[in-house]
Amino acid sequence: MEMENQQSEAKFMCSRCGTVHPFSCIRVVPAWNETALDFLTSYRCMQCWVETLGETKLKTAVLTDEVRQKFCDFLGRHEFDELSQVLRQAKLDSSSNAIQKFLDHVQSGDIVLEP
Repeated sequence: MEMENQQSEAKFMCSRCGTVHPFSCIRVVPAWNETALDFLTSYRCMQCWVETLGETKLKTAVLTDEVRQKFCDFLGRHEFDELSQVLRQAKLDSSSNAIQKFLDHVQSGDIVLEP
């Protein structure tokens, strides 16, 4: 039965390494895209997601107004509107700390982002 579930489960491609996996083996994480200059919703396999989340933590560790705005926009796209508004109104260092805590919760699995 488990094999049938894996065969019928939607497949996603890791947007870092390009390998294809069932959705249950993919994590959705925010990733900074240098071309778009924005945080994009990224699909990462189990081998790639932790590194990507670490890169996002580095990008948000010392915020600029622009990077904070982009991260808040990302949160809004994932229906974290209340947190987005709080972060927009907080001082940059407070916003950075709150974003780091949010990302820690993503890493622990307490927060699961949906595609």
